Amino acid sequence: MIGIAPADNGSASSEACDDVVSGGSQLIRLAMEHLGANPTGWTHNWCGRFLAMTLEAAGHTGGGNLAAGYADYGLPAKAQVGAIAVMPHHVGIVTAVGPDYVVLLSGNHAHKVGVGRYASNKIIAYRMAA
Repeated sequence: MIGIAPADNGSASSEACDDVVSGGSQLIRLAMEHLGANPTGWTHNWCGRFLAMTLEAAGHTGGGNLAAGYADYGLPAKAQVGAIAVMPHHVGIVTAVGPDYVVLLSGNHAHKVGVGRYASNKIIAYRMAA
C-alpha cells in the first residue's frame, strides 16, 4: 500500500500528510482539520458539500454538493494519493492505494469526516483539481 493509511484507532495520521508531495496534500491537510466532525451542518448527503468546501478552502472551484457531480470535475487521474475518488453516491480524497482498494478521507463517513477503505471496483472516476 502507498500513501496515508488509517492509524490503529481508525483515524488517519495528520503528521503523515506532510510526506505527500502532490497538489492533493493541501486537500488532505484541510480535510484532516475536520476529522470526526461535520463542518457542513447538513444532516444527510453531505460528502460532496464537504469536498466542495475543502476544494474552495484550497483555492479551487468546488464541484457541487452531489458526489456524482465530481465524475467530470477537474482533470482525469489514476488512483493516487490526493486524487478525488468518485462513487455513484459517495466522494472523497484518496489517502492510500492498495492492490484492490483505496482509503478515502471524506465527509459523511459514519455521519462525520472520517477515513474508510473502499473496494477499487466501486470507484467510477478518479479526478484531480485543476
